Amino acid sequence: MRTDAEYFQIASVVEKAVRGNMGTMGAVRETVAVVVDNATYEIGADAHMISTTQNTSKSVSDFWYDTIQYQALKQLVIDRLAEESEDEEEKWVVTLGIAVNQYKRPQIRKQLADIWKRAHETSDGKQLLIDTVMVVPEPLGAYTSFIAKDEDKYKGLRIMVLDPGYRTTDWLEIRDGKVIDRHADAINIGMFDVYNEIARRINIDHDASMDIVAIEQAVLLDREMRVRGNDIKVKEYYGAAVKAVGAKIESRIRTEIGAANETDLVIVAGGGADSMFDSVKKSFKKHTVEICENPQEANAVGYWLMSNRVAQRHAAA
Repeated sequence: MRTDAEYFQIASVVEKAVRGNMGTMGAVRETVAVVVDNATYEIGADAHMISTTQNTSKSVSDFWYDTIQYQALKQLVIDRLAEESEDEEEKWVVTLGIAVNQYKRPQIRKQLADIWKRAHETSDGKQLLIDTVMVVPEPLGAYTSFIAKDEDKYKGLRIMVLDPGYRTTDWLEIRDGKVIDRHADAINIGMFDVYNEIARRINIDHDASMDIVAIEQAVLLDREMRVRGNDIKVKEYYGAAVKAVGAKIESRIRTEIGAANETDLVIVAGGGADSMFDSVKKSFKKHTVEICENPQEANAVGYWLMSNRVAQRHAAA
């Protein structure tokens, strides 16, 4: 396994490219094309531009792994790994993170492992073999990347990872790499609820239904949004929405986790870490609460570290 590859990050928005869309007319969309079952799909921040409906591109459920959207994202990973492979005989190690409440269900873990651990075909017909698959709860990635900077410093400490994501807010308490089951769960509140709340408030004020993905991109990339040519103050809507959704997360954390008196340190990671950091701090007023370096990437970095360790053991065997 080649480890020091360029980091690749892309929005998980998937739409089918159909005949009759506007293709690359004008500026090129920020998407990557993949082929699944002889059909082409576009993946990336601008994929929602070719959607025939609103707010459909990033829906996630227990059946997510059976959807064409997930198959397209998987194909993108396969194609990316093939670009980095030295030959078709190379065997890859892959780590997959899923929500804690899904991880607790063995059938989902097995389903994911079965989907990935096999020989795959790239969009251009090459072969790629994934030999080892590890399915882990998402916050374990952030924990792994967080302690990697000084493992001795955090040895023996009980560290609670709070991971506000797109659809869920997950938490996991870990000591020396071992999960403490009593503090491992998730609630179905996340950044989607923030963007949905923004859309709701815009609809009330401007009588306009806005696309959730477009709102997300406006927030993340500090883009302007307009309704009928009039500017919308997205930052003001965003602040109000974060406050409303953050209060719900704060309340649920206090109810579900409690005082957490045995926890030594609380760290915050994930796509909503910056937005929900204050709410997490309010939930743990007596604890030290830190935000991970590059919190949106912390889980992915941790998965890479896990895969790299296994790959190195395989190489040494």
